[in-house]
Amino acid sequence: MESPGSPQVSVGTMRARSMAVVVMVMIVCMVVIDSYKSRRFANSQWEAEDYVIDLNLATEAELNLLPGVGPKLATDIVRYRETEGRFTTPEQLQKIRGIKGARFEALKKHVMVRPAESKPADE
Repeated sequence: MESPGSPQVSVGTMRARSMAVVVMVMIVCMVVIDSYKSRRFANSQWEAEDYVIDLNLATEAELNLLPGVGPKLATDIVRYRETEGRFTTPEQLQKIRGIKGARFEALKKHVMVRPAESKPADE
């Protein structure tokens, strides 16, 4: 029973409030995830200058450890290598969706491409 003078809340109003709470929770989650990714990028062990991997030999797990590269991007790099052939320059990474500008700048000091093994000349 309602007490006299208490406002009635419609079902529509309750749904709107519930949706507002859900949206707020989602926004908070996105902010927390973004903050985590930023810290992961900044604190990455790969920030040291002496960590360099060969794009043609690196596994998905190794690529995943590079700054700004997660599981999906690591998979995309390996898939690019499998479909397009060996990388000839690190700049080819920019052909992969999601690797442009600042992300490429952060990556390029940690990747290299060794020339393909040349076949011995016939004797």
